[in-house]
Amino acid sequence: MPFAAGLWGASNLELTAQVVQVAAWGVEVGTAAPPPASPVDCSAAGSCSAPFLATFVPYGATHLRMAELPWTSPPPCGNDVAYNASGASVLRGRTPDDFDTYSGASWTANGPDDNIRSGDPGDTSFAAWTSTVRDAGHAVEGLSFSYQYVSGYGGDGAPGASTMQLVALAPGPCGTGGAVLQTLYTSDALAHYPYDVCERCYSPPIAVSLPRGSVSVNASAGVVFALRFTDNQRNVQIKMPLDLTVLWSA
Repeated sequence: MPFAAGLWGASNLELTAQVVQVAAWGVEVGTAAPPPASPVDCSAAGSCSAPFLATFVPYGATHLRMAELPWTSPPPCGNDVAYNASGASVLRGRTPDDFDTYSGASWTANGPDDNIRSGDPGDTSFAAWTSTVRDAGHAVEGLSFSYQYVSGYGGDGAPGASTMQLVALAPGPCGTGGAVLQTLYTSDALAHYPYDVCERCYSPPIAVSLPRGSVSVNASAGVVFALRFTDNQRNVQIKMPLDLTVLWSA
């Protein structure tokens, strides 16, 4: 990708961005050729370099000139999960790559365990499975999972505990989710097993079963399932792994 970066003159304007070099964009008559049409497809071998940071300054640092740069299509997030003959699919929840955590939620260590931490008091945060459930011919008609938790500081049963929901989201860009389409499960207040008494004394497993036929989630345009945390005055940590079973319509 043709570009010039440097500090010429006394410019106080710089633009730093993550870029790739585009093999199809060359030089004509000693200057950059017209940019290729966007989005540039970087999926073919050798079509684009690895991403790197570049700093741009106005040409000559005396007069600001508008620059035209092509843009590349974003890589897909996770994998598409579709109907299979067994009638069930499993979304893995075992490593940081299996979740997008945002709006305060994070993947965190708790001794030798991995947890999803819901954020801070007052946050409403999300941990979304990175796989997009998508099938034009089948809807999601049931879901099941099991979880264990430790509650935030405050003592056993203290008020202001978090709640956790399982929600269906419209697909969004990597690192965040789309709009909430449906709320499928809401926990009781997660007020017991406090972290300040015993950091790894988790609750017994809490099984959540939405049997086939109890819900209907249209997956033709894709749907992302997520845990949504409402922290109130206390937060919560959920022990990993946490796999989600999706039951398909016939």
